Amino acid sequence: MSEKYKTKGKRGFVDRAPIYDTTLIAAETHQSFERLHEELYEEYSPVGITEEHLVQRLAFLFLERSRLYRYLQFKMEDRQQELQRQFPAAQSIKRMKSKVRKAHQAALLSEAEEYLDEAEGITTQKTKKVFPANHLDSGGFLEHLPDRPTNGRELFSKLVEEFPIVERLKQLEQIDVAIDRTIKRLMQLKTMKQMYRQLEPTQVEHKVIEQPKNKDSRSRG
Repeated sequence: MSEKYKTKGKRGFVDRAPIYDTTLIAAETHQSFERLHEELYEEYSPVGITEEHLVQRLAFLFLERSRLYRYLQFKMEDRQQELQRQFPAAQSIKRMKSKVRKAHQAALLSEAEEYLDEAEGITTQKTKKVFPANHLDSGGFLEHLPDRPTNGRELFSKLVEEFPIVERLKQLEQIDVAIDRTIKRLMQLKTMKQMYRQLEPTQVEHKVIEQPKNKDSRSRG
């Protein structure tokens, strides 16, 4: 047996796990990764190399799940800060768009009144005021600008649209499936070992009981 497998218990398990050979990234430490191995050992008490490898696999899956969760959170946080920096410009564009729309409505209303006056043959001395809508948004530039969030409520809606909750859950569930399969395999292995240990004494006892019977039968013969 290899020297590294002679040490038993939690300390031996931790020493055999490739904890300090694993490349970690920002916000991760080998100490916390080692602590995760220790907690998983205490929960599942692996016996033998196969069980140890399954528990080590669980530790790596938990690490990857944590990475994915933090990655999604960081992306959302960066996007939120980006949109918040755009608040002043977005609010100005929103106000200008509102003025342009009102100007267009006023111009249309003025044209409609003028048309009705002419249709009824009414002459009037009043000068109709037409808002210079075309001068406010020459070429419709403002209307082609995308609407950006201007307050917290709009920011919330925008982030939920860009980072759909269902899609994020699907990504996390893919790792959860691998975790569940690993735990299931570990439990099946433990159950098989337990069943085998329960069968062994029965077989030995059966042989011990049969031996005297065979001797008695030979002596009587």
